[in-house]
Amino acid sequence: MEETTVDVEELCNQLQSRGPSMLGIETPYGKHAVIFTGYDGNYHFINPTYEGSGEVTELSLCEAELLHNVEKTIVIARISPGEPKTIDMRPFLARSICVLRENVAEIDSFATVPHGPDEYICALNRLFRPLFLDGISMLELVGETNLAESFRVLQGQLMEFMRGSRDRALSSTLSLEALHDAANEYVRLIEKASIEV
Repeated sequence: MEETTVDVEELCNQLQSRGPSMLGIETPYGKHAVIFTGYDGNYHFINPTYEGSGEVTELSLCEAELLHNVEKTIVIARISPGEPKTIDMRPFLARSICVLRENVAEIDSFATVPHGPDEYICALNRLFRPLFLDGISMLELVGETNLAESFRVLQGQLMEFMRGSRDRALSSTLSLEALHDAANEYVRLIEKASIEV
């Protein structure tokens, strides 16, 4: 990824000469990183959005509109060709196992002690998102649907607890034994991948 900082006066020439590039512009939805795709008298952009956001996915702006919706200094980024590099993934996979085990240990410690109702809300992103949301998505992406389902069951237990009064320890609803079993299976998958790379 190459980044170039340009003044607003240089922007149009830079875009027309560089080809596909990423930059930040003000849209009706706030400032977004958009992808410049071409110029035909208007500047055309892809506006990456979340599914169901209601935002347009393509923008077409005349020069005046474009210049009105950028800052005085703009960073333009583009991907440039390079030589392929071999990367040893084993250290990254080993670190993933450590992070997974640390996350499970933190959940274990947190879940066995009662907390105030609001403390559970604060812990959702920090403690539970990595395994109960992002982890499920990753497992589904690699086709490990059975293990993803094990974490989805745990996710359901967590949500059942969150809908309740939250006046006792989370371990009263969340099966820590099932969490450990699922996490150990996740570790085995990572270890297997480490052997295959």
